[in-house]
Amino acid sequence: HRPSLPICCRRKVPWPVPLNAELANLLLGVGAGCMLRSYSKPEHVPNAMRHRILSRPRSHWRATEGKSNRLSKITSMPSNPQLNQYPGRGENTSTERRKLKQSKSSDQLIQRLKSAVARDRVDASVIGAAMQTCGYNRWWDALLEVRQLQKQKGITLYSCEQSIFMTALVRSISADKGGVVAERRACVLELAKEMWREVTPPGDSDSFNACLGAALSVCAVSKDPAALAWAEELWEWATNQGFEMDEKKYRDYLRVLEFHRR
Repeated sequence: HRPSLPICCRRKVPWPVPLNAELANLLLGVGAGCMLRSYSKPEHVPNAMRHRILSRPRSHWRATEGKSNRLSKITSMPSNPQLNQYPGRGENTSTERRKLKQSKSSDQLIQRLKSAVARDRVDASVIGAAMQTCGYNRWWDALLEVRQLQKQKGITLYSCEQSIFMTALVRSISADKGGVVAERRACVLELAKEMWREVTPPGDSDSFNACLGAALSVCAVSKDPAALAWAEELWEWATNQGFEMDEKKYRDYLRVLEFHRR
């Protein structure tokens, strides 16, 4: 047994350097987006993101797959098929979703997705799993390729995939090493707005809050002046939808106003 060192001899770990406002805003946006996942397990989520998600209050936990009385801190919508049936998620595509989540590179992910398409084993949830994995790993080019493939094949997406895509955009504007890539930030708003127009508005409270949070997160990282106008438009729309907004949405909107100095 190796004895522990006296406190005075232990190596001191420096306190983390404070994040600059821009990077902090980006990190908070990813967490606050409350994205609807393709039912990821904790090991599928990057460490920093997982810690932020797990710190959410119990009111944000949702019933997970398996036992109906179990709640998951990771998912933002019920994922137990006995409790909820969401469109675009077939039982026969679970293998494809799992393989995409386990991809070790963007090339491998695209190859697996194309193979699934060739075998006619793709639905909205498979596209969502691919987009989500791209977001987790900051695979910007692969994320756009997945989106293009989805449009070419005419695969209909729903609120779950809409939220996933917009949240993946926010996370992917940063490179693997380094800060925000200006070229990515410049087009993130239009990509998000295109997705917003394409998908039918959410029909339940969980989907509503997740999609609104993801869209506001995009507005909070885009430097395009039109982002503020879209955020104000989204907020006016949200107040007339009949769904109760959770406390995160108010913080999301305030972050947009702060970022654009309003």
